[in-house]
Amino acid sequence: MRQITAQWIDSYVVESAMFYVRLDDYKHFLPRILELTAQGHGCLPGYTVSSLALCKPDPDVAFEQLADSGWRAWPEKEREAVQAFLESFWRTLILDKICCPGDWEGPKHFHDLSVPLGSIWRAHQDDGIARYMDMWRDMLLAKETRDAALATLVALIGNRQVDLMQYSTLSCGRRSDMEPESDKVLRRFLGEPWLATKLERWFFEYEHEPFASWVSASLSFLEWAANKDTLK
Repeated sequence: MRQITAQWIDSYVVESAMFYVRLDDYKHFLPRILELTAQGHGCLPGYTVSSLALCKPDPDVAFEQLADSGWRAWPEKEREAVQAFLESFWRTLILDKICCPGDWEGPKHFHDLSVPLGSIWRAHQDDGIARYMDMWRDMLLAKETRDAALATLVALIGNRQVDLMQYSTLSCGRRSDMEPESDKVLRRFLGEPWLATKLERWFFEYEHEPFASWVSASLSFLEWAANKDTLK
């Protein structure tokens, strides 16, 4: 299975999204599809920075195809395996080794989590996506994961302030018709009062680090956004 190339898998994903394929065949190739999808987002060794358009297979297509396969009605062990992958995919993006305040070089060096969140929504296409915000919250509140989770949060706010201010859809995937739902979930998360309270506390913990100015900027923006109701 590992010998199947990304190009072949990408072609299979695209073609099976347009034409009927046997479910057994799809399940046979699914582990490789998910492996390469994760690898394209830097979740496995061999990560190189690339745009979403260069990922093979395209996470938007791969995850939407997963939803179309009806995976949530599969046998329990198969459902658990898919769910475990999606959660691991999300967790790894948040806790990427480059995402820590001590190595801070500005928000542009970090994953824009609004994009993979939109892709993950395609796999669920319901309110099940809220669990991923719960995971991020738990990582922010846990001492051993806070640095990485906080750096990723600050980077998201820093990179997408204009969109947040203008009510623009955050995700920049290819299926804009599906993005508003994941956008709403993310905005609600950023608008939760506890987050601003924690950011104020964390600012003082990092006040002697260059990272502190970005925590302060994020806090100021969230307070402004709360007054303008742009995070609802």
